[in-house]
Amino acid sequence: MRSIWGAGAVLLASAVLATAAMADNGLERFEREIRPQLDVEKLTYRSGEAVGDTGFILNDVVVVTPPTAPTANQPGTFRIDRVVVDALDFDHLRKESKNEWPRVVKLKVEGLTGDAAATSTLSTYGFPKVPIDIAVDYTFDRAAMRATVHKLEISMRGEGRITATVEIVGLSDVASARQNVAFERGTMVIDDKGLLAKVLETFSRSRGNSPDGLVALGLMTLSGIAAQQRPETVRALDAIASFITDWQAPKGPLTIGIHGPRGTNIDGLHALLEADALYKILGLTATYAGTRPGSALAGPVLK
Repeated sequence: MRSIWGAGAVLLASAVLATAAMADNGLERFEREIRPQLDVEKLTYRSGEAVGDTGFILNDVVVVTPPTAPTANQPGTFRIDRVVVDALDFDHLRKESKNEWPRVVKLKVEGLTGDAAATSTLSTYGFPKVPIDIAVDYTFDRAAMRATVHKLEISMRGEGRITATVEIVGLSDVASARQNVAFERGTMVIDDKGLLAKVLETFSRSRGNSPDGLVALGLMTLSGIAAQQRPETVRALDAIASFITDWQAPKGPLTIGIHGPRGTNIDGLHALLEADALYKILGLTATYAGTRPGSALAGPVLK
């Protein structure tokens, strides 16, 4: 009897090892399940390696996208130094799962650059041609109908960085997202190192205006909104107004937070125009080292 049990244990162990050996790793799953459904003309990389069964690393990536009207009907070429995927929900990224949200995405794109066609739209708005780094860390709890963006960061090297976190509730499937989801809480940090000035200068010229003219228009609009808000919200708008006023040389990052008594879905964002809505719906907060009290209600300073 012992020999039978022993033989059975050996067979079971062999079956487990054989199954593990046959299982795809993260790089193999990318090649088989994700790469064929990417809408690109070409994707190549110098080397790649697996990170467990749900992750992978690609080095020296080249992506050629199809011609479009914004690229003057020319294909665009992007180059990426490194793509690091720590975890990816392959099962819910297949075409047959297009109405399902992925359960986990954790990745970094390092050193993204593009040729003239690929970056033509960004160039139009004054964005400089510098490497871009992107980080995404996201999880989705289907049972709780909650998605958490632990980190979404876009950095233009030497120019500035935007980092955001957000918790979204009521999420079930893609089709019903607009009606059902609500933004419960989140933060956004804008750390500008000169990007805002470049964008304002280019954009204003294309509109026959000046950066100061666009800033004045923005401050005037903000003043009208501030007049309908409670004092704590006005203090948050003071931080935003001061940051905008300092567009040529910001005195540190601007941090904006939301944590309202109730969330708001995408279709309900029009309610933000109502009196005191920034508190009632979003619970808006904002901090900035160069905040000047009263600047939101004051509007632009005419020269």
